[in-house]
Amino acid sequence: MDRNVLANEVKAKALEVGYDLCGIIKADTFQEYAAYLDERINHRLRQEL
Repeated sequence: MDRNVLANEVKAKALEVGYDLCGIIKADTFQEYAAYLDERINHRLRQEL
């Protein structure tokens, strides 16, 4: 499957299930964002309580 087609399908599904935005990055660069992502997830979980 073409990467652009797959990316568009993932983004469309994210919008369908209620996300406002969806981005896709290379897996090897993800480590740079791990702490930031953990912080966002924890913040969201605290908001839902």
